[in-house]
Amino acid sequence: MTADAIPIIVHQHAEDAAFYWRQFQDNALSSQFRPIDLDAIGKLADGNLEGLRVNGDVGWERALAELERWGGAAEAFVCTALAFDAMERRDHSRWQRLRAAADGGECERGMHAACAWLDLAPIRASLEAWLDTETGLERAIALSALASHRRDAGAALASQFDHRDARVRAAAALHAGRLRREDARGPLAALLDDPETAVRREAAYALGLLQDPRAPLALEGLVEPTSALPDPLLALWAVITPRDQVRERIADWLTRADTQANAVQAARYSGDPYWLPRLVEAAAAPGLGGLAADVFCHLTGAAPERDALFPRDPVRVPAHDHDHDADDAPEPADRDSNEEELVFGWDLPVLDVDALAVWLHAHGNDLIAQERLILGQPAHADYALALLNDANQAARHHAALVLAATGAGALFDVTLPLRRQRQALTPR
Repeated sequence: MTADAIPIIVHQHAEDAAFYWRQFQDNALSSQFRPIDLDAIGKLADGNLEGLRVNGDVGWERALAELERWGGAAEAFVCTALAFDAMERRDHSRWQRLRAAADGGECERGMHAACAWLDLAPIRASLEAWLDTETGLERAIALSALASHRRDAGAALASQFDHRDARVRAAAALHAGRLRREDARGPLAALLDDPETAVRREAAYALGLLQDPRAPLALEGLVEPTSALPDPLLALWAVITPRDQVRERIADWLTRADTQANAVQAARYSGDPYWLPRLVEAAAAPGLGGLAADVFCHLTGAAPERDALFPRDPVRVPAHDHDHDADDAPEPADRDSNEEELVFGWDLPVLDVDALAVWLHAHGNDLIAQERLILGQPAHADYALALLNDANQAARHHAALVLAATGAGALFDVTLPLRRQRQALTPR
């Protein structure tokens, strides 16, 4: 390899690490992906990160240049991972340069995500030290990262709920909810009146995970309009709220164009077979058909290929083959191209409405007799736990919410790298 080739390869590593992490995140809740699929993408992200690491400062400078150029969450994710490598050597210069280059919430999202993605051992000392730092960003990152790693902040959490920085208050709420801190119910309830929407959202979500009776109303009031990717508050609200209330709200949302996607996603996470006939109707609606059909399959366990649910002349075919390995994953698209968002899932297949109706006529009586469903089975705790192993990502997320909301344990995060998920599934 010539010396001239090294900068080109390093540049490619920086672009690819960001690209594959972005694709991992964009599809982490997709029904079109299973853990093995995301693992292949995650390994590509990790492999390109390693390519930057072995190139030392050259890799770091290239990654930082990408952040300064694009300013996105993915570029901030890459730079954060490399900055923590330096902090292991007690070199904080990369972190300071990252802080100077990171601008806005998207960058901060990538910084939070990197600390959840990385293994805990090398970064734990820095995170725990940040719990006492004067700067709000570092405190917030420490709280959210420790929650992702299931490490309780202990007594240090109590002082974070009234911190002057809204990012810290939001992260404290997240931490309390994910780790089921029962002693935090009072502070969380107080945060429902916080002037910052982000803080109120995290407080409502945390109270939902704690099964607090104040949560359903708080969650419903903070739900945002959604599309293929559900608002996290909407999903939790649909899981924990009494069925009659959910039905009433879904029926209302279905009457308005701007909230129809909310209605369909709420039907998914409610698990309520009552909505199956309406989902068949919605599967014919322009702009909503793919999502409605996807939710129909999520509730019933119907499989488009096995059950011949595709149209004779499909409008859109499944974009993903679950039998690939890392070598089969698509190459990154040109960052300036509008094609990038179409590389992976969420380009949901449109199914044959008549075939869905026939399927429901044949199988519906048994399903409609159930209270809550995931993939055609009652959504009880044992079944939900089994789904965490190898169901599609949307079903795994639904199962994780069911387990957390029924008191079975901390929220299991299906958006983490597979190695981290396996650690969480292994009893300590």
